[in-house]
Amino acid sequence: MAAYFIVDVVWRDDTSRQQYLAAVGTTLSPYGGRVAGAGPAEQIEGDWHPELVVLLEFENVERARAWYTCAEYEKIKPFRHQGAESKMILVGNGYSG
Repeated sequence: MAAYFIVDVVWRDDTSRQQYLAAVGTTLSPYGGRVAGAGPAEQIEGDWHPELVVLLEFENVERARAWYTCAEYEKIKPFRHQGAESKMILVGNGYSG
């Protein structure tokens, strides 16, 4: 069953954003990941007002976790942590996090 990272991100530093975006795509494909959607979000219910939402799709939770903890992604994660405010969740069938 497919698994998804849902990322709510607000970039504060353009240099970090450019460095992150230049590298993140190549880290996804070895784990079967892809950007399933990205863009401004429309608030429908509740008190969540994200500026930019990114939806990453993987074959399953195990592949998603493997990507998130892989050495390649660990190298570029600091660009996002330093240059943006972000929230990330993993959603998938059977997730027991």
